[in-house]
Amino acid sequence: MILAVVLLIYQGSGNEWLPTGGWCIVTGLGLLSCSALLCFLLVSSSLSFTLFGMLSYVEPLLLFLVSFFLPGEKMTLSSLLTYVPIWLAVLALMADGYKKVKSTAYRSG
Repeated sequence: MILAVVLLIYQGSGNEWLPTGGWCIVTGLGLLSCSALLCFLLVSSSLSFTLFGMLSYVEPLLLFLVSFFLPGEKMTLSSLLTYVPIWLAVLALMADGYKKVKSTAYRSG
């Protein structure tokens, strides 16, 4: 698999190897992604399904906010078609969580 990654990086860079700093960036981003995924998997067993589902939608929303507020980024119709369903899913999860909290409070009170 490492050989495939090296080959893809070599071919994608115009048949030139990445500069020395480029390899550090690629390696650092790989380690960062791996540690984030590991933390995500470790915490998944201790969270409720609703909260875990909502947190899995937070990343695309944060990416949207970063891309929206960066200078020079444009909001296109295709990106809106991607993010609107994500927002609707988050709202549905929030409504479900609110409904469960209300029903629990009603039963206990």
